[in-house]
Amino acid sequence: MNLGGVLADEITFTGVLTACNHLGLLAECWEFVLSMSADYHLAPAMEHYCSVVDILGRSGQLKNAEEIIRQEEEEQGSSSGAAAWRALLAASKMQKDGARAIRSARSVIRLDGGKSLPFIVSVGL
Repeated sequence: MNLGGVLADEITFTGVLTACNHLGLLAECWEFVLSMSADYHLAPAMEHYCSVVDILGRSGQLKNAEEIIRQEEEEQGSSSGAAAWRALLAASKMQKDGARAIRSARSVIRLDGGKSLPFIVSVGL
């Protein structure tokens, strides 16, 4: 894209981060998030951090994932983090971290209006 004179935007980075996530490329995922602001002067949104949270969770780095969510909630406002908490909830269940799954489910309920998904996902912890 850069060689063709097309500048990457937030949507481009969402696609790149999603690809990194699905390929398990944690270092590259984080490098792209950092590049957004340093090289493209774009502010990463919670959706971009969701990819980082998801890949951290899949790799077992749940504490780091939770810290990123909390930091971004402070900076962007608490209402923007429901998707990130859902990603952490799924990863916590997969990694069998019941306490973190419960905290994540409570955050999803608080932010997402009490939908039943957290109850369904957390069954059997």
